[in-house]
This record gives sequence, C-alpha cells and structure tokens, in this order.
Amino acid sequence: MSSSTSWELPLVAVCQVTSTPNKQENFKTCAELVQEAARLGACLAFLPEAFDFIARNPAETLLLSEPLNGDLLGQYSQLARECGIWLSLGGFHERGQDWEQNQKIYNCHVLLNSKGSVVASYRKTHLCDVEI
Repeated sequence: MSSSTSWELPLVAVCQVTSTPNKQENFKTCAELVQEAARLGACLAFLPEAFDFIARNPAETLLLSEPLNGDLLGQYSQLARECGIWLSLGGFHERGQDWEQNQKIYNCHVLLNSKGSVVASYRKTHLCDVEI
C-alpha cells in the first residue's frame, strides 16, 4: 500500500546578529534578515538572545531596556505584520510592571504572530536570582 499524501514541511529561518548598544541599528539589521526570510518563504524567523541590544555596562542596560508595550517591540510587531511572518524574539531586555519600584529587568522571550500580536512571553529564570 502506498501513500499519496503530499505536504511540505514549513520553512523557518534562524537569524544571527551581532548586537550593539544602538537599538535602531540592531532593528535595521534584524528587519533585513526577517524580510529576506519572508521573501524566501519562511513562516517563522528566530532572532537570538539580546537581539535588541548589548549594552556596555549595567547602567546602560537599565537605560536601554523597555516594557513589552514599548516602541521597540512595537516596531517588531509592525515588521511581523508587514512581512506576514511569526517572530521568535530570543531575549528581550524587558522592564517589568514593577520597574518603578525596583528597576529590575527581565530576559524575556517573546513570540509574535504574523499579525504582530504577542502570543506568548516567558521571563527566563536566572538560577543565581532564585531564592531557595
């Protein structure tokens, strides 16, 4: 008995970037990679941890971080929508809802659908910060 089922595996893109402290330059680089992935037929593009920026020091990290509803993630949402592609954003420097009280940031993995909506977010746990 033979099977005549015909289907194609989905195409995904794994993108690598060298991030800098310049968020807009990093976005431009990531956008070019995502646009190319979409042009080649990918349905999902994976961006690496710290795709948004790599700061030169802890103070700069605090300064550059943003909430999930900030301008930078808004740009990535628009990019996903315009390209019709899902985005897996490996590690976003997120200012949490408690930012005003403790100025803590989170290493947050964000998943955007092809309409630009956040469908999942996960704050990674740093084992040295866990109270036992």
